[in-house]
Amino acid sequence: MTRKNLWRPSSGRLRSWLADESADRTRPVIVAVVLTLAGIGLVEVASASSVESVAAGINPYDLPLKQGMWTLAGVVIMFALARLPVRRIRKLAWPMLIIAVIALGLVFTPLGMTVNGNRNWLNAGGFTAQPSEFAKLALVVWGAAVLSRKQALLNQWKHAVIPMLPVGAAIMALVALGHDLGTTLFIMMILAATLFYGGVPMKVFGAAAAACAVAALVLAATNGNRMGRIFSWLGMGSGVEDHCAEN
Repeated sequence: MTRKNLWRPSSGRLRSWLADESADRTRPVIVAVVLTLAGIGLVEVASASSVESVAAGINPYDLPLKQGMWTLAGVVIMFALARLPVRRIRKLAWPMLIIAVIALGLVFTPLGMTVNGNRNWLNAGGFTAQPSEFAKLALVVWGAAVLSRKQALLNQWKHAVIPMLPVGAAIMALVALGHDLGTTLFIMMILAATLFYGGVPMKVFGAAAAACAVAALVLAATNGNRMGRIFSWLGMGSGVEDHCAEN
């Protein structure tokens, strides 16, 4: 193999390498990374909430413990789902997607709740949930199921793009309508990763990336809160405005 091929592998070689059977040996590493990130997240929650909890006269451990319980439940569900046969997971794809879209739509009903300028929560009887988090998982499962069935047709534009991009765009639009640009961009990255690992030709990504970049710029420029967050991240904010943007 020439130096050029060594350092600039084609997308086909890269996918072959990622799909190699030796990748099974990385599963313990992936699990370790997931658990480590979850642990770091709990520490960050405790650090960020303790001062405000004490100031409000609330036990500073209440929120971290509550978050820890949900994290533990998520870990148990993760290991349980990992043992399910692929065919059963495929059967869940469409129901998960439909539930996710309905839940995202309910955000704009009286059940919806606005937090920090973003309308992306549901509040039903004191139980709160963020539908966009479930939508991320639903998009991955549904996308994998669709692309696996269309594997032999992905070299054709219409099969590479439809229905993945329209459905992904609809989910991103619902999240963006709630003014949550960060989650919208994250879902965009999930969609791109699903298409890449699913075997969609690289030429599709150029047009899609350009369209997504333009959409992200428009969404950012049309909202003062988003611009404040971006300026704060770039170090261009100061004083109270910088603090508000970070929150």
